[in-house]
Formats: sequence, C-alpha cells, structure tokens
Amino acid sequence: MRAIRLISLIGLLPLMHAAAQEQTHATLAPAAGRSSGGNITNDATLGGIGGEMFADTQVISRPGFAGQLYDAVYIDVEPGPPVVAELGTLLLNAFVMCDDDTTLDASGVTWSNLGSPFFTVDASGLITAAAVPGNITLPLQVAAAGLAGDVSLTIYDTIPDNYGPFAGDGLDDAWQQFWFGDNPALAAPGLDPDGDGQSNLTEFLAITSPLDPASRITTRIEPVPGRPTHRLLILYPWRAERTYTWEWTPDFATPWQPLPGAVITPQADEEAHTTDTNAVDARRLYRVKIE
Repeated sequence: MRAIRLISLIGLLPLMHAAAQEQTHATLAPAAGRSSGGNITNDATLGGIGGEMFADTQVISRPGFAGQLYDAVYIDVEPGPPVVAELGTLLLNAFVMCDDDTTLDASGVTWSNLGSPFFTVDASGLITAAAVPGNITLPLQVAAAGLAGDVSLTIYDTIPDNYGPFAGDGLDDAWQQFWFGDNPALAAPGLDPDGDGQSNLTEFLAITSPLDPASRITTRIEPVPGRPTHRLLILYPWRAERTYTWEWTPDFATPWQPLPGAVITPQADEEAHTTDTNAVDARRLYRVKIE
C-alpha cells in the first residue's frame, strides 16, 4: 500500500531533507498554485516568492522524517529459496520490502499451501513436509501489506520407499509413481504388467519400461574368432547409472561366482561387451548382476 503524509509549506522554504523519492526538478508558483516534480505534486501558497528547487542527486530523508513516501513492492521470504526434507520442518520468515530499501513489519503475514497434500504451513510460517513420491517443487502462497505472491518450496525425497500405496515394497517410489501413477495394482516388484518375462524389479534395475514388452534387458554369448577359449558376453541396454557384475558357474549345483578379470566396456549402441578369456570348461553358465 502507499503511505502518504502531507507537509504544509509556509513562508520561505528552509533547506531540509526531502522524502525518499528522487525529485530532480520542481517548479513553484509565485502565488497560490501547484508545484510538481517526479512523482510529487504539491498545492501551496508562498506569497510572492517564486523560483525553482532541485536536487542533483537522490536525497534520503532522516529516520522518522514526517514527509517520507514509500511503496511496499514485494515480500521477501527467508530462508530462500526454501528447501525441506520429507517429514521434516522448516520455519520461514517474511519481510515486506519497500521501494526505499526499508522493510515493514510483516506481523500480519498469512501463509497458504494452496491445498497441497505434501505439506502444511501454520500461521507462524512453520512448514511440515509429508512423504513425497520423489523430489517435488510446489507453490507456497504468502501475503502481507496488501501484497501476495507464490514462493517455490522444494521437498526432497530422502526416504525412497515410504510414499502412500507404494511404501515398503522394496521399489523406489518415484519410479513407481512415474510409471503407474497412484495405482499400486500393477506396481508391485514381482509383477510383469507388459508380459515380457521381466518383473517390475528387474525393469527398475535395468532402467527399462515396465509397460513396453520391447523394452527389456537382454544378454547373449558369442564366440571370439581364432580364440576357442574366449567368449564374448554382450549386455543390452547398458546404463551408466547402474553397476554390472558378470558371474559364472559350471553347473547349477555349484555356487555362482564373479567372473575373474571381467572388464565391462560400453559400446556406442548401448551394448556393453565383456570377454571371458578362460572359457576352458566343457560348459559355462553366465548371468549378470545389476546394482
């Protein structure tokens, strides 16, 4: 809002500090009349005195000067930008900033979560975050001194398996929310909604689509020309976000063990190649572990 205080000018004008507005030029009528300059208009009677007043630089009023003019222009929220972990709390403070670089008392500030289910905010500005399905940024409304606006509040998903219908099932909530919305019927780790023979847990680890049968992880074994004791192990698709370990066993009765000296080399087509240089057994079984 705008707070305006009027000053009556009587007789001569003494040198004084002007209002917190920049007034670079003003004309004064020699008798009753109107003077103007910048954003200020003044009606006054000055007898027979006339002339003009001006300031070469911006002038600032002393504290408490009765003629100060200001506008409340925006609300500053601290700390900002506000960030809170899920299930955590954060106390915010609001300040009304004016165009003269001063602040107003924001004791009348009001807060609103705009109906979000992911956090609450009380009259003191205390944020309490709920469980979220992934990192999420939401609007927080703040109002004071006739001003209102939204602040972006970010809630971090610090507990990956605690959200709503997906909580505690062993899969990342954000991944389940992305693919299945809030419907847990198809989202359980052991289900295979696209029928490609790979469970949701496998699709999550492989970073493939659980709703597209053509999107699945595959492996194959190829001979290495001229090297009868070598085998080329091929994995598709390879993802930089995952760690892969090839394991082998001569038969299903023998425990699986990591393939010695295996080096996984990514290729340009999302394949990754590994060579077993000691395939001397009559039979070797291979599998890949994804983490």
